[in-house]
Amino acid sequence: MSERSSFTFSFDDEIKAIRVESDSPSIFASLIDVFTVGNPSYFYLEKNGIKFADETFSAITPLGTFQIGMFPVVYVAALKIVGNDKSRIHISDEDKERIRKECFPLKGRFDDTYEVEEINPKFPYRWFQKDGVEALMRHGRGICISPTASGKSLMIAALVNEIRKAGFPEMGDRKHILLIVPTRQLVDQMAGDFDEYGIGDYSTYTSNSGSKRAGTFKDNSCKDGFNNLIITNHTWITEKYKDKKFPLKKIGCIIADEVHTIKKGTQILKLVKRIDATLKFGLTATQSKFVFDRWINYGEFGITVFQTNIKQLQNEGFLTKLEIRNIHGLVKNLDPHLPFSLSRSRARLNDVLPDGTLVDVGTAYKMELEFLENNCERLWMPVFEKIGDSFDFSKNNMVVLFDRISIGKTLQKSLSERMDGINVHYIDGTVDIAVREDIRSRLEKSVGNILLAQTVTASVGLNIKNLHGIVFAFSGRSYIRTIQSIGRVLRQNKNKTVAKLYEVWYNLKYSSKHHDEKMEILIDSYGDDCIKDTINLEI
Repeated sequence: MSERSSFTFSFDDEIKAIRVESDSPSIFASLIDVFTVGNPSYFYLEKNGIKFADETFSAITPLGTFQIGMFPVVYVAALKIVGNDKSRIHISDEDKERIRKECFPLKGRFDDTYEVEEINPKFPYRWFQKDGVEALMRHGRGICISPTASGKSLMIAALVNEIRKAGFPEMGDRKHILLIVPTRQLVDQMAGDFDEYGIGDYSTYTSNSGSKRAGTFKDNSCKDGFNNLIITNHTWITEKYKDKKFPLKKIGCIIADEVHTIKKGTQILKLVKRIDATLKFGLTATQSKFVFDRWINYGEFGITVFQTNIKQLQNEGFLTKLEIRNIHGLVKNLDPHLPFSLSRSRARLNDVLPDGTLVDVGTAYKMELEFLENNCERLWMPVFEKIGDSFDFSKNNMVVLFDRISIGKTLQKSLSERMDGINVHYIDGTVDIAVREDIRSRLEKSVGNILLAQTVTASVGLNIKNLHGIVFAFSGRSYIRTIQSIGRVLRQNKNKTVAKLYEVWYNLKYSSKHHDEKMEILIDSYGDDCIKDTINLEI
């Protein structure tokens, strides 16, 4: 590498992005390589005949441009490539100031004495809520990571209050706050929380499917100043933003709850890119393990400026402790020639059955899912009987998360018939919002309930404190879905000292593989001391 090789950063006003260039093609290529990753879906897309699929993703274009919020990450990588020699990183004073204003628009505005103001004495801040909001406000862009059940809605309310109080005259007439959440149920939930905290002057917009607060956008909905807060969900805003009445150009602040859901290929990402807001904040309990998804979040909202973890908050008494009880279902008389049998190699992408049939990995996985679905009652009823040895269904509440509706419906029928005196409730994506809220209210006020809930509606945003146990009845090993799902039972309640997770898997190829991967996630997040026992159960 030439001693003179260097990087130059500049702000591109035309596309509102940062550009990096180099006098050395080799070090420029090295930087591109750092921010290029393989597409994890490429094999699947190719296999299914999807043409022109990207084999790799890169956070930096071939011309060297990248999203504003990625600057700190790219700068550090570039500095490392040139041997930490800052003299080989060039940024003009004008570009330096422009990049600073774009990346951290509030940096330097608040001194060390700045403290977030309490919005309601009934809801005092915990240290991490206070520190998280203050970190976001000191930067003006950024991501705050705080575990599920740690009170992110209070943090968002405090953030809104601080923004309204500060004013920011340099933002001109772009004074509206847009709070976006993934689902319409979360819109109602967030609005209800804001009412309780005493945060007023907001408008909510969702689809009209049962939402008590659903509205149609009107000309006079957005007032001048920060008195108007728009709370809406991904689907509504991405369908309605093309409406000329919607004031995209007047939005000066975006707050994204569950910011990890804003990723490549989503309509909500396209919308966020269109909004030239000065302030952008993201909050989430979990960041994606796929680094490109994190780069997408950094690019739009900025780097992580505050983070706390589950174990820390459990040890400090802010979250309920977790017990993990493993139940290994041993299916008897299983044909060893089935492509999802454990006797077949896990490593093979393709498997040849005794009759010569070639079965690829996708087909084998699908066959295993169909086996689990077709034998749902046989496989799951013995499991719930065994759970009853360590979980009193009559004195506690349990949530059972499923992905396939057919499995949820079968469990609803079977448990209703067999669990005398226990109320079995059911929620999937088709269930009206008002019905979901009624079920939530019932569980908060009583015990002896089992809630069967589809993961797409419940793994994010199911806010019930009076939950004592959780069962995973879904396939897969997604890090985000696993951690977010467990968060449903970690909310503190006076009737709960410990929450119980029942991790169930069977002696099948992919069920066993996914169990191993989920256990790695659980041990990494909660520690191996939370694993209480493993029961082998013949079925």
